Order: sequence, then C-alpha cells, then structure tokens
Amino acid sequence: MKVLYKSIIGDTQVYVGRCFLVGAELTRTGGAATTLIVYDEASADVTAAQKVVTLAVTPEKQADRIMYPKDKEPELVGMYIEHTAGVGTIYYHL
Repeated sequence: MKVLYKSIIGDTQVYVGRCFLVGAELTRTGGAATTLIVYDEASADVTAAQKVVTLAVTPEKQADRIMYPKDKEPELVGMYIEHTAGVGTIYYHL
C-alpha cells in the first residue's frame, strides 16, 4: 500500500473512484476559525449525509488532525473536500 497525499488550499475533488481515507490535518494560518470537511463523494454535489469527517481550528486551537488505524480506514467512492482557509493535507490510498 502506497499512501498518497494532497495539500488542500480550497474546495477540491481529491479523487474520483474507490479509495481509503488514511487521515487529514488542518493548520490555522491566521484570521478567523476555519474548517476542512471530507465527503464520500465522486463529484462536487455534496450532501451532509456523505460527510466523513470535519476538522476545525480556531485562535485557541491552532491545528486539528485525525489518523485512522489501518483496519478502520473509511472506504470511499470518491473524495471531495470543502475548505474555508488555512493549510490542509489529506492522506489516502487506493
């Protein structure tokens, strides 16, 4: 298994097709609170029901991260990210 990653600086389709979410992280770069939301979606047509994880940072909480154990990685049909600000990174494998 080769773990891939993608830096996130805006809303983006990370992958279209079957993949597994290994983890995600978000770091605040200034300004107001920010979020990074991972959806189990093969397109930008996101719905709340398809939310996999939400990361959030504030002036009091400068970074947020989640890493899944190997046997608990969510299997997705695709991965779409909504991102408001800050620096995010998504880790996944196919």
